[in-house]
Amino acid sequence: MVLEIVRRWECVLLIDEADVFLYLYKRGKTPVERNALVNVFLRRLEYLHGIVILTTNWQNDIDEAFKSRIHFKFHCPPLDAEARLKIWQNMLASVSNNMSDRSLTDGEMKHLAARPLDGREIKNAVSCAASIIRANQEPLSMSLIKDILEVLAEDQETEDRRMDIVSIDSTYHENRAKNVRRADGG
Repeated sequence: MVLEIVRRWECVLLIDEADVFLYLYKRGKTPVERNALVNVFLRRLEYLHGIVILTTNWQNDIDEAFKSRIHFKFHCPPLDAEARLKIWQNMLASVSNNMSDRSLTDGEMKHLAARPLDGREIKNAVSCAASIIRANQEPLSMSLIKDILEVLAEDQETEDRRMDIVSIDSTYHENRAKNVRRADGG
């Protein structure tokens, strides 16, 4: 339906976080329903006369079935400190009406910009800070931002470890299945 609208309206379709199609599509590794959905999407995508932009954080894991249908691939390098500083400034300014007048110093802002964060991580940190400030009616401070970044980093480390476990588990089952096929003569 959506691809039909793209064709009819001659517009550009952006599928943000297209990982559900690009990354999880591994034959025999996902539910049958997802494979069926992705197969239909691939067929429609192949014959689409229009522009579809897919975004992903997993560019190295794009399935071969998709790679053959991608005409242009753009890589966005990590943000540099100057870009991160602008994001911090813009995000803090956008929620400044929720925060007290106390703003961070230029030095504190540069310290934040030196951290290798992406735009989403900065947005999440500022959003958390705004919520805490509203709830506690306290001013924005560097210590609050640092505490939030520390908690978010711990959450990310936990998620990374969980993903490692899932990866190890799927590799184990994949290898076990190969061994069973070999034992069966297949």
